[in-house]
This record gives sequence, C-alpha cells and structure tokens, in this order.
Amino acid sequence: EGLTESNVKFQYTPSTPTKGSVKVKITTDITGYTLRYSKDGKQWTNYTQEVTMTDNGDIYAQLWDGTNAGGYATGNVANIDRLAPKQFVPTATSTTKSITLTGSTTDAPKTEKDGCSGIKEYYFSNDNGATWKQNSNKLATSYTFNKLTQGKEYTLKMKAVDKAGNEVITNAITKTTGKVEGLTESNVKFGYTPSTPTKGSVKVK
Repeated sequence: EGLTESNVKFQYTPSTPTKGSVKVKITTDITGYTLRYSKDGKQWTNYTQEVTMTDNGDIYAQLWDGTNAGGYATGNVANIDRLAPKQFVPTATSTTKSITLTGSTTDAPKTEKDGCSGIKEYYFSNDNGATWKQNSNKLATSYTFNKLTQGKEYTLKMKAVDKAGNEVITNAITKTTGKVEGLTESNVKFGYTPSTPTKGSVKVK
C-alpha cells in the first residue's frame, strides 16, 4: 500500500527555527509491512527510531513487504537555520546626557541546506559589548542611553539575533556626548532692579 498524507505522519522536533539538527518521527496506522525511510528517494533504510536531519530537505517514507515497496510519502524539514544575520553598520546621535543608537539588518537568505528564520530581536551596548540593553519591543531598531556623562566618549555596538539563535555583532563605533555650554560675559546678561542705590532688596534678572 502506498503512503500518503492521509495515512502517514511526520513529526519534527524541534518544529520551531533551530540552528541544530531536527529529529523526524514517522508513524502510520498501517500494519503488516516494514516501514522504511530515505533522505534521497533512492537508498532506503528500515525505520526503527527517529531520523536525525542535519540539513533542511525532504525525507521519504514507504511500506515494504520484503520484496516490493508501495508508493512513498514525502516529509520536509525546513526549520534549520545556521546562518547569521547580515552584518550592518549602526549610526549614533548624542546630546549632553544621552546617545541614541540606531541600526537594522535582515537575516541571511535561505540556501539549499539552511533556511531564513528572520530577525527576532536587537540588543544595544555602550560599553563595547560588556553589557547589553534591549527595548520592551525586541524588534525596535533604536535605543537611547540616558543619564550619561557629558563630554565622554562611549564605544557602541549592536547585536541582531535571528529566530534560530544565530547572531551578528556590529563593529564598534564611538560617540562623544556634548558638553553643557559655559556662560561668560559674552553670552549672559544680568539685569538689576533697581540699579540705583537702594535700602531695600534688588531683583536680578
């Protein structure tokens, strides 16, 4: 008897994006035959336990009576992704007490053996990657570091992680916070009221 979608089941563990291998469990309610599997549709092996797939691709199952085989059903593993997101270059803007780091990227395109799971989250660092910060919206592409020291240089990095757990960390960039401008006789003015001699108080504007 031939196997079809209605009489055979392929179960994949894990079924979510992964950078590791996937185990495939094949089950059928049909009895009286030997269940076999193949990864290329040519070489067949008796199915005795879950099959480990290390690359994305088809897996085939058929019934065999010791001499003749029935038609095969096809399963497919498509959730293996070992490719890191594309490298990217973030930008930074600053005030006297904050730096905003902004950047984004896309996941590496799928290949014959690896899928493209998509970007899951971004991380941001202002200490060269020693610690990482993240927005509540993990896909937000911009983060502002607040309460920083004026006139100080910070070493900034971003990290992008895809849904399979592969990550890319950007090269470091530096940004210096501004300084609060000093007041001098040329850019500040004091007005006194009254400006003539008084035995009362003086208001200073």
